[in-house]
Amino acid sequence: SRNLKQAKMFSSTLDQLGIKLDKVINIVVDRDEVISRLSKRATCKVCKSIFGINNNSENFIKCPECGGDLIKRKDDNVEVIKHRMEVYESVTMPLINFYADKGLLVNIDGSGEEKEITERILKFL
Repeated sequence: SRNLKQAKMFSSTLDQLGIKLDKVINIVVDRDEVISRLSKRATCKVCKSIFGINNNSENFIKCPECGGDLIKRKDDNVEVIKHRMEVYESVTMPLINFYADKGLLVNIDGSGEEKEITERILKFL
């Protein structure tokens, strides 16, 4: 679910199906880290793979997967990212509180490398 209305509809559907939700994972990442990650990503025009790049890495213009051109999305600039985060926080906080009140919320530290984050998530599954 991405907002409170969707969460309530999802909960109702699960109840109707007799399915119990055990946990809801919330991956928590520092605001500066989110801005850094998103402002440094590039997407392959061909295969749509996403890569983190260094801003000074001019030689990283081709996709290592398929050789397609890498592009920066227009919405991956700092100002747009900050606005998206404000919207996300205003919509998501009620959702987080909804699941926390039900005792289902598990906050996972989303800092570090993908492998580390995956290991943290798997501990709760």
